[in-house]
Amino acid sequence: MVLTAEEAAPVARGGASLILAWSIAGRNVLVVGGNDVAAQRAFFALEADAYVTLVAPESSLSGSLRARVNRGELTWFNRDFVERDLEGKSMVLVAWENAQGSRHVAALSKQRKVPVNVADAPEVSDFWFMSTYRDHALQVAVSTNGNGPHLAGKLRRYVANSLPPNAGLAIQRLSVLRQRLRAADPSAAARRMSFITRISETWPFDKLAELTNEEIERIAKIYEEGGEQVAPYKVRSGVLRFVSAGTGDVELLTRAAYNAINSADVVVADPDVSQDILEVVTGQLIVLTPTNKRSALEAQLEEVALISLKRGNDVVRLVSGDALVFGGAADEVGFFRRNGFEAQIMPGMSSAFAVPSLTGISLTAEGVADNIVLVKSGSHAYPTYRSSATVVASVDTAHLQNVAAVLLQNGYPEDLPVAVAQGNSTLKATVSTIAALARKANFVGLATLIIGRVVQLDRAQPLQHVAKTSQVTSVPVSRPSTEAKPFSAYSAITEKKAVASERIGTVKCINGHTAASHVAYGLTDLSFIYPVATSGYVGEEMITWADHAVANAYGQSHKVATMSTRSGAASAVHGAISTGAKVTAVVSSEALPLMIPSMYQIAHARQPVVFHVAAQSITNEFSVITDYSNIIAASYTGFGLLNSASVQEAHDLAIVAHVAADSAKTPILHFFDGARIARETVKAKVIEYKDLEHVAQVPADSRDLVHAVEDAMNKLEHAFGRRYKLFEYSGAPDAETVVVTMGPAAALAQEAATRLNHQGAKVGVLNIRLLRPWSAVHFVNALPKSVKRLAVIDQSGKAGSGHGPLFLDVTACFYTGHWSGRIPAIINGHFAAGIQNFHPAAVEELFRNAASPNPIFDFVLESKTVEPEADARYVAEGVSQAVFWDLQESHTSAVSTEIVADMEHGPQVAVQSYTAHDDTQIDPASVTYLRYGTSNVTAPHLIHSADYAAVHDLSLLQRYNVAQSVKHGGSLVLNTHLAGDDLAKEVPDVIKSEISRRKIDVLTVDANGIAKDFTLFKGVHTEYVKLILQAVFLKVAPGIDFPATLRRLGEHVTQSETDRSVIVTKLGAIQRALSKIQHVTLKNIPTPEAKASLPNLVANSLPFAKLPLVEEEEETTARVVKSHAAIWPVIFPEAYKVEKKLRPDIEGAYQIKVTENRRVTPDTYDRNVFHIEMDIKGTGLKYAIGEALGVHGHNDVAEVERFLKFYGVNPLDVVYVDRKTADGESTSEVRTIAQMFTQVLDVFGKPGRKFYQAMLGYTKDPKQHEEIHNLLSDADAMQKFTDNETPTYADLLVKFDSCHPPVEDLVNLIPAIKPRHYSISSAQSMHPDSVHLLVVLVDWRTKSGKERFGQCTRYLVDAAIGQTLTVTIKPSVMKLPPSLTQPVIMSGLGTGMAPFRAFIEERAYWKAQGKKVGPMVLYFGSRHRAMEYLYGEEMEAYHADGLLTYLRLAFSRDQKQKVYIQHKITEDTELLGRLMLKEKGAFYLCGPTWPVPDVRDALVKAFESEMTKAEATELLEALKEEERYILEVY
Repeated sequence: MVLTAEEAAPVARGGASLILAWSIAGRNVLVVGGNDVAAQRAFFALEADAYVTLVAPESSLSGSLRARVNRGELTWFNRDFVERDLEGKSMVLVAWENAQGSRHVAALSKQRKVPVNVADAPEVSDFWFMSTYRDHALQVAVSTNGNGPHLAGKLRRYVANSLPPNAGLAIQRLSVLRQRLRAADPSAAARRMSFITRISETWPFDKLAELTNEEIERIAKIYEEGGEQVAPYKVRSGVLRFVSAGTGDVELLTRAAYNAINSADVVVADPDVSQDILEVVTGQLIVLTPTNKRSALEAQLEEVALISLKRGNDVVRLVSGDALVFGGAADEVGFFRRNGFEAQIMPGMSSAFAVPSLTGISLTAEGVADNIVLVKSGSHAYPTYRSSATVVASVDTAHLQNVAAVLLQNGYPEDLPVAVAQGNSTLKATVSTIAALARKANFVGLATLIIGRVVQLDRAQPLQHVAKTSQVTSVPVSRPSTEAKPFSAYSAITEKKAVASERIGTVKCINGHTAASHVAYGLTDLSFIYPVATSGYVGEEMITWADHAVANAYGQSHKVATMSTRSGAASAVHGAISTGAKVTAVVSSEALPLMIPSMYQIAHARQPVVFHVAAQSITNEFSVITDYSNIIAASYTGFGLLNSASVQEAHDLAIVAHVAADSAKTPILHFFDGARIARETVKAKVIEYKDLEHVAQVPADSRDLVHAVEDAMNKLEHAFGRRYKLFEYSGAPDAETVVVTMGPAAALAQEAATRLNHQGAKVGVLNIRLLRPWSAVHFVNALPKSVKRLAVIDQSGKAGSGHGPLFLDVTACFYTGHWSGRIPAIINGHFAAGIQNFHPAAVEELFRNAASPNPIFDFVLESKTVEPEADARYVAEGVSQAVFWDLQESHTSAVSTEIVADMEHGPQVAVQSYTAHDDTQIDPASVTYLRYGTSNVTAPHLIHSADYAAVHDLSLLQRYNVAQSVKHGGSLVLNTHLAGDDLAKEVPDVIKSEISRRKIDVLTVDANGIAKDFTLFKGVHTEYVKLILQAVFLKVAPGIDFPATLRRLGEHVTQSETDRSVIVTKLGAIQRALSKIQHVTLKNIPTPEAKASLPNLVANSLPFAKLPLVEEEEETTARVVKSHAAIWPVIFPEAYKVEKKLRPDIEGAYQIKVTENRRVTPDTYDRNVFHIEMDIKGTGLKYAIGEALGVHGHNDVAEVERFLKFYGVNPLDVVYVDRKTADGESTSEVRTIAQMFTQVLDVFGKPGRKFYQAMLGYTKDPKQHEEIHNLLSDADAMQKFTDNETPTYADLLVKFDSCHPPVEDLVNLIPAIKPRHYSISSAQSMHPDSVHLLVVLVDWRTKSGKERFGQCTRYLVDAAIGQTLTVTIKPSVMKLPPSLTQPVIMSGLGTGMAPFRAFIEERAYWKAQGKKVGPMVLYFGSRHRAMEYLYGEEMEAYHADGLLTYLRLAFSRDQKQKVYIQHKITEDTELLGRLMLKEKGAFYLCGPTWPVPDVRDALVKAFESEMTKAEATELLEALKEEERYILEVY
């Protein structure tokens, strides 16, 4: 076609950008700014092989930029932009948060004709960055020309996802081929292009990507020989497999079918295949468009399946339902056969057989049916009736009437049993009634039809008949289990319960507090909350909901009033009800005695209010225990008392309470266990507010409260999925011994009863739900008539206190005329303490006592140590157990919280978590007990046979016998960096003995160390620790789908973080940790007889804010007096025995004077490294080679003056500090306040947690007090605050200015300035009267821009000539070898050069004395030779003199390719092998830690010439012991 002139020259529309690929390799690019955008710009420039210069203050650097700086990938200036930075630059990229400064940089760049880009400012940019995707040689960029940058990213992802796999690699390999052909024939461009084009068009991308060098040579040879095309690449034909989706259940796929779907390159699926099966697909998934036309279907198959097969891809044709059994797939098989592909039919579990088995129907049965007939889908060709046959068909339920007619014509009896199964439901009827019943049951679409007498063999679900019922119940299909029946307390109740239907609600992990509060908030307008603690009280969540304006179930606002617990506390409730408001009260039972007078009035007025009460009491040790005493005290007020025994019941019966109270116009007190159930988190179904309004509108019987509660329970069965009863019996139907109790005690008793019944006993449990009004009729009717003995567990009093209220109620029932027969013997049972620490084994003892010939009447249930074997008997099949030990201060208890949160959406049927925490200790501890699995969890007791236990702080081993919570062969994970003997020392003997006895697998992981490595520049340390410990649990604990849960954990990280660098480091930390889990063996040391065993439980206390602590390390007191009051010791020093000392608090200190202080790096350089010399003549100071000088620095005088002025104290006032010396003598130190804050107190140091705690006691402003408390309560917030601002003691006292401790208290609260130690850079043999240091000034900026300095380096850099310093000497491992002739290999980075200057001077001294000295090798590294060649002239002179045998220099940024000392060491492997192995040399490294692994690898490689790698590694460890491989790193 020939284009017209107009068509060939279309009108330019404008508004676009000229898109170019810009080659900047070898060019100098300037990046201004340190944020994440700047990091991205720098990465783009480095990817294009440019030289990058970065200008940004250190405080603004992102984590990735810091990493690039440390790796030497770019040149960095630690300051803001100056104009000279533009010199020699070819491009400028600005991502500076200073908008005005950014525009200034842009203007200067334009003046110099340097292209510039300013982030988020296209109007001043010469170009801008596009959203780019890169795959090897392929780069795809999308531009919206500045109109929609976020859409550009979305489009880029869309384009990238649509590209064929390996496209980039294919381009790269094709480029290699093009270059090879160009070399073969550089002149024939047209022929070459045609040849390449034919290959590009005919070869698939994946085959191009697989081009080897040999294949390229083969193609080039064909080209050189004149060939115009290459024979098509031999592609193997793909394999076609047909797989039936059957019922849509993954678990019913055969292994072969599953593997075929999972491994296929392409899966072509019908549109109605279930999502569960589609999730198995890992290759390309193509879902066909629905069509009834064969031609349209074949067109789709040709487009997607045939092309894939021809390209060599394995294809699975995934057909829905049973097309392979009931027909429909044969046409497709023929289509593929005609196109040259023979289909493999994969065997599978057809719905023809799977569905009947799921419904409990056996297709054949002895004497009933001996053959099976399958009828093709859509066919009416049903066989003639034979009584011995079972017919299975796939039918459209809309055609059931026609099917029934065909069956009757073929001789099938009208009353022949028929079943229809669809999804999770099945319906049984007869040939004549099935169509009508299916319509009423809303069966729509394809279903499986089963016809024959075998249908009636399943008696669990009788046939439905139209004439006898007007309602059709669709019963859920349940899979028959092949496993042993789970051990459950409810396994013996089936004959007493109706068939449960699916309950309403959303699955959530929730505790009892929240479950009851959810209902109370939803069904009322006004809540009164009566807290008895500062946190963790019932109803606490409701305050948050109200603050966030959460509407109740009626769509109305809800008001929450927090009340004080005092006399007449419920009067406000009484008054509010009188106004007509829907009111509830949420209280702890301790508050009830003060409410009783008002409760009488409320009951008398028949006001339908519900009190939700957590039944508990506080012991003298502040432990929280279960106690119903106050509930019983309120039982005479006229309130109904309704009890919940689990978290699910706390939710369900709360609804019952509100419905019954409204119907009977009577107040109800709904109570539950406040020590266990209130704090226990389980996987429960919660009715959302959108449904709760309708659920609660069920009218109940209003005759009296008993019938109102019972009627509400019955009518709410559809919502709860079960029917609750006022008195619920479980156990043997012919039980002779029955325990009567309520709450969690009932669950404990049910566990014990089930176990005893399995052993042949006849026992049961009666659980009381409605305690008041007491219904003797319901009680008696619930008991089995065979009962001979009753044991009443009364939880409202103590043993020996006589008959409790429950005992009297039970006894009276047998004298009311409702009981016929012999009255059973009745005994009392009491828990020795709160029920929360008890075990079903204790209740077994109660059963045995009741059944004995001479039972103890007042039986006390003791809490005893439970052996793992005994505990394991109460663990349901399919349930795993875990225990987590934590120090609350570290906030690792959040690990178990996050695990439970993940399980809320996981495959676990049941989850139960309970945390006990003891806030009464100095370092509060907590332990979390977690059960999870595929069976229901009903046990409300602690765990004594955990599959997995984790100790997240090693110090807890000294306080608790953690091994007693682990089962035989279980896993115990310790969070520690220790190993070997060091770890063994930290594990008490009693725990080692238990570990050995139980054969526990001990593992370690250093979560804190790994987190520290990954948060050097960015990230919150505690967040990384928690992620690591969570991942370790997922990997080690049983019953966890590790790949799936790890994937969810990674998704959580990527979704919750916005900073890409943090996402990468968090995921990296997880992977590192999983690879570093170590199995360890601890030597068993038997527990000494005299040694007391450690406790194995954590007492559960009230939550307390942690109180400030006073240091007890030494007895010091301070007092401040006016300056004139201190005059007497000065005037009469002899009388007062006064000595004048600079620092009397420091032992072994020397006073030395500065004689030289000079900077050794240029003033323009961003690192201030300085050399300082001090005179030691006459001081007695002696130092050895390699030792460090401890400098006791002073605070900056001007900063101290500013702080003291703010604090409002007189700097000249005198502070007396009284101390006890080591020999017990009392001494006093006298200083002015100015001296104390300048010379002694580390007021500009980093405060620890204890100082924040101490501040609470002095802070008067409530908001500031709350802010400090919040920092202490949230470890993540504390770390962010300290990381961002690095606050000092002075900063905190300024920020929280209402905190004003007196100076004498500050002396105790703020620690003394600690000495900073610096390696001595001189040898005393050469400098007998002086000591030298090499120091770098430490400085940085906080997030807010505040300039910070290292306290001691600032003190030293400002030290004037003649100034006196206080110093001490610290020994070091950096010692020269004992022989002067032994080789010395030194590796120093930056100021790590200091000790090696001393080494060299020492050897130079002995050489000058005529001694023979051995070889010396120095590897020195820094960034620039011209800027940071420390002691360079001296080293060159020693090298020229021959003392320094080898001088290896590595200046990382003086060339494009970064060079570090490890590179130089690697080059000298032969030299190092000789010096270290043959001449017994010693190797030293001083500097940062990062090169250590590379240096170590280089040494191992050097040794490999003489031994294996494993032997070389062992030798290096041995050299450490011999002090011939010495590292001093920081």
